Amino acid sequence: MAGSTAGSTAHYRSRLADEILAELCRDFPAVMITGARATGKTTTAAQHVAQVVRLDEPGVAAAYRADPDAALRRADLPVLLDEWQAVPGVLGAVKRAVDRDPTPGRFVLTGSGARRSDDSRRPLVGRWFDAFATAQLRPELALAHPLPVLHHLREQGGRREVDLVVELGGSRVVALEIKATSAPTVGDARHLFWLRDRLGKGFVTGAIVHSGPGIYELGDRVYAVPLCALWS
Repeated sequence: MAGSTAGSTAHYRSRLADEILAELCRDFPAVMITGARATGKTTTAAQHVAQVVRLDEPGVAAAYRADPDAALRRADLPVLLDEWQAVPGVLGAVKRAVDRDPTPGRFVLTGSGARRSDDSRRPLVGRWFDAFATAQLRPELALAHPLPVLHHLREQGGRREVDLVVELGGSRVVALEIKATSAPTVGDARHLFWLRDRLGKGFVTGAIVHSGPGIYELGDRVYAVPLCALWS
C-alpha cells in the first residue's frame, strides 16, 4: 500500500486551522489546502486522516501516475494526498471518487502552489472546483469580524443565481460567483450585475472567483479574482 500512516499526535500542538479543517471535512468529500512550503500544511492535515500519501516520493508517485483510480481505491480513508501537484492526474481520480460517493471527509489534498486550470484539464474541474472554492472561502470569511452571514441566492426557476452573498451588516453585501474558468468574461458576471443594479449602494462589491492567475475589472464594482489570491 503506497504512502504512510497518519502522523502521531503526541507532540502536536493544536492550531486554529484544526477546528476549521475539521468542520470542512464534515461538510465536504474533498478539501484542498494550498500554500507555501514549510508552513505546516501536511503536519496539520495529517491529524485528520488515516493515511498520508506523499506524492513527492518517486515510488509513491509512480503508482499514482500508472493508475490513479486504482491507487486511490487502495488507500485507507480518510486519506491525505500530499504534494498533489506532483501527480496532477490524481485530481481526476478524486473527482471520479467523489462523483461515485460524496460522503464528507474522504480526501484532503495539500500542495505548494495553485495550478492553473486550462482547457485541456477542464474535465477535472467544473463541479469539483466549485466545491473546492467554496470550501476555501468559508474559513476565510469565518475569520472576519464582525462575523458575516452567508447566503446562496437563487430565483425561482433558477433564472438568476449567485453562489455566495455575504451580508456584512448595515444592509451591505459582497457577492461571489465561482467559475471553473481561467479567464471569466463580462457575460459570466451577468448575475452579479443584476444584483448590483437591484441593491444599489448596498452592493459593496462583487467578484467572479476563478481558476486563472489574473485580477481585473469586469464592470462597476465587479471584478475577476483568482482563487489563488487567497494565499497571496
